[in-house]
Amino acid sequence: MKKIYEKLQNNMKKHSNSENIMKTTYGLDDEEKYDLIIVAPSWKPEKVWLKYNYDIEQVKEGPYYNGYVLEIENKKVGYIQTASGASNVIDCCLTLGHGKCNNILFIGAVGALKDDIQLGDIIIPNCSISGEGASFYLSENNHSFIRGWKRV
Repeated sequence: MKKIYEKLQNNMKKHSNSENIMKTTYGLDDEEKYDLIIVAPSWKPEKVWLKYNYDIEQVKEGPYYNGYVLEIENKKVGYIQTASGASNVIDCCLTLGHGKCNNILFIGAVGALKDDIQLGDIIIPNCSISGEGASFYLSENNHSFIRGWKRV
């Protein structure tokens, strides 16, 4: 997968006409060190951080992506509001490979496969299978992403 990702990154730089892809796309600087970057389709940061004291600056407004920088408890947080859909999230995550952040948090909504999972429950999956089709292009062995998967 590393070879495929490197090829994607090189082509993104080549065809974007930008040396700082994160800045161009989301307003977040590739060279800046963020304690955390949050990727959240459709969720505005004001909704997510209702109960916290924070400073927020919208650094990019676009038709499909909005970028924000938040200061929360002396931590610098990049926040990317993406368009919905797996392909938009994958594009966003591929672009994050150009930055200096080691922690990424995805906030989203999914359907449940078990009756005991209720609205508002926090689920931490150990794997994910998405039928959107884009994931197959990120692996030379198209089924390697389901390692550890077990039937429930």
